[in-house]
Amino acid sequence: TASETFIQQNNISNTDNFLIYFKGDQGLTQTLPIPLNKLIENIYECQLELVDVGNLSLVHVKLDANNVRWKLNSIELEHEYEKNVLNFPIHRWLDSNQSFNVLLNQGPIQLASIYTIIVRTGTISSSTQLDMHLALIGDGASTLPFHLNSNSNLIHSTNNHLFQSGSKNLFYISSFHSIDIGQLFHIQIWCNSIDKLPYYCESIEVINNFNDKKYFFLVNHWFGPNLEEYLSVPLINRNEGGLKEFKL
Repeated sequence: TASETFIQQNNISNTDNFLIYFKGDQGLTQTLPIPLNKLIENIYECQLELVDVGNLSLVHVKLDANNVRWKLNSIELEHEYEKNVLNFPIHRWLDSNQSFNVLLNQGPIQLASIYTIIVRTGTISSSTQLDMHLALIGDGASTLPFHLNSNSNLIHSTNNHLFQSGSKNLFYISSFHSIDIGQLFHIQIWCNSIDKLPYYCESIEVINNFNDKKYFFLVNHWFGPNLEEYLSVPLINRNEGGLKEFKL
């Protein structure tokens, strides 16, 4: 990669990093941390190995640091053998912990959400501090677990108080964070009760925003201390004619 940078800083620590990862037509690469103390020069170059995810189209960038402003002009990626150069123009300042997505040859963009996830918590639930991860299993591919509590520009929630008794929480998954996995037929849930109280999940709905297909998963399960923290849930109301749609 090569990036031209201009920095306003107080003190750069050894733990301050520039984080990038790329999206291809077959998934996401690993996250690449680059220490900011290596980015003092206007142009920084390094060699790295990326997971092969097909043709790259997007890069996600984040300034993982405190009390630092940093202008990033561009990121270039050159294949060692093919010698073709991919250019991601940026020309923006980043504030501490700010992130955005950059389209190949075009620049920063705001991506539409690919999935809407609706989690319904039962009125009998006691936990008020829950950490939840959710993975989607489709007939074409599977996602990595989404950390629903992260509330970033990749996973956005409409409510700051999540998983409260009797609540319905909506989460919007960025199309950068997930590929289209085809027809959904299974979900995997991981729940960690931070306050050590039992949590009861009634149901989870998943909507593919690109084709408006809706998938309903009846959970009706307790999570928490001395209880299961992981559950695999199959799709219900699936028939030969397709999937039954549910109204929100």
